[in-house]
Amino acid sequence: MNRSIEELKIRAKKLQHSAERQEPQALAFLKVHSRPECDIKRKTCLNAVARKIGFADWSHTKLVLSGMAPSGHDMGKIWYQTNCSVYLNHWFADYKQAASYLADHPDLYLLSYQRQFVVVDQNVIKTLDLFDECDGSWRTIQNDLVAGYATDGWYQLVWQRISKIDMH
Repeated sequence: MNRSIEELKIRAKKLQHSAERQEPQALAFLKVHSRPECDIKRKTCLNAVARKIGFADWSHTKLVLSGMAPSGHDMGKIWYQTNCSVYLNHWFADYKQAASYLADHPDLYLLSYQRQFVVVDQNVIKTLDLFDECDGSWRTIQNDLVAGYATDGWYQLVWQRISKIDMH
């Protein structure tokens, strides 16, 4: 069982129940993260939750978070939020270049963003709330979320990231 995927399923179920009760916050969430004409179905809610955390849809989310995405696949935007754009980040289209940059700057962190790679400093990691309590996980993957994909350290960081994302 993948606890991150299970958590997202629970959130989608809660969203569906709230939307069925016509709760304004749930309806507003679905309006932003789904097509307005969609019925309030579990699939709609799963897709809305997936979009909120940075994926195209639920199947994209399951593929990436299950650790089954092939090399070069779109890894979504889970490691990004808009308030991180104020920091100077180093963007790469090629993983080898990004990994080489990280090797020269071991105090930085390598993240994926769709099919690209970004090397960031601790300010971004702090903004994502993945710094202090996640230090051990970062060490196990040597600050590289791409090389550490589908390892215990990566799964722990995914869990921490998802647990910090507000679904409202």
